[in-house]
Amino acid sequence: MPFVNRCFEIDRADLENHTDNYAWGYSMGMDFVEKLGVPIEPPVVRLPSEPSIHAVFTSSGKSEFSPRHMRFVVDYAREMELPITGNARGNLVCSIIEDGKLTFFEVWLPVEPREGLVFAHPERAGGVRHG
Repeated sequence: MPFVNRCFEIDRADLENHTDNYAWGYSMGMDFVEKLGVPIEPPVVRLPSEPSIHAVFTSSGKSEFSPRHMRFVVDYAREMELPITGNARGNLVCSIIEDGKLTFFEVWLPVEPREGLVFAHPERAGGVRHG
């Protein structure tokens, strides 16, 4: 599945309450959705671009993923006084098997922008999720 990513979503309340609740699904960039003619209808959801903190984190071992790995992103948002405005969403980037297993994830944490803070261009973000 070269056009599809494994993705996860963590509810904002679960992030703030330090729970281990999350959901897995699949995601695809809007450029592929349009080129392949993927219908955007339930259970497919379009995720619009929104101001977010983007980060990468790792997890080791099978079934070791936890929203707690993202604590540093939530802490950073608080330190920068950026209110969290939605659910965290991300992708499994790759897994490396070397002296055990190391898996890389990327995550976007939606935040309320403030004056003077620069965000990436919205054309480079957004996509759809099925899960």
